[in-house]
Amino acid sequence: MNPKTSNYSLRTGLLLLKKFASTVKKALFLFFVLFAVFLMSGFARAQAPGGQDSIGIGIPDLRPRRDAYIIAPFPSPARHGQAMKIQFYTHFTQEVSLRIVDLLDKTVIELQPPQMLANGTYSYDFQTNLVATGTYFIRLTTFSSTGVQNLVQDTRFIVLH
Repeated sequence: MNPKTSNYSLRTGLLLLKKFASTVKKALFLFFVLFAVFLMSGFARAQAPGGQDSIGIGIPDLRPRRDAYIIAPFPSPARHGQAMKIQFYTHFTQEVSLRIVDLLDKTVIELQPPQMLANGTYSYDFQTNLVATGTYFIRLTTFSSTGVQNLVQDTRFIVLH
């Protein structure tokens, strides 16, 4: 075998490999640039609370938009007899109910009977001495204009003895 031919084909192979790697780098760079443009465009944004369309410093909020949602109850777990703050947010005026249910899906307390509420944040101070020690769920439900019930969210909390 001729050493000159062997070196020539090796160099040619290395040059082709460098060219391929360069093309792949350019393609990946272009993909990430296009993806960043997509994220910053209005197409990918969801409405955040308070009418903002981004979270943080210009980072779009890509969470799916819900009609309403529960803000994490505090404190959780709570001691028996301690007050717990329960908050929820609605995006627009709609009929909303908020209940405390047990593990068997039985309503223990109805904090907010089905009622039309304007968009905004609502807060309730729940006294845990009204329930026995155990695990419960906060159930937030919205109702459409036709009266169809939509379960929006269940959030678990615990009452300790």
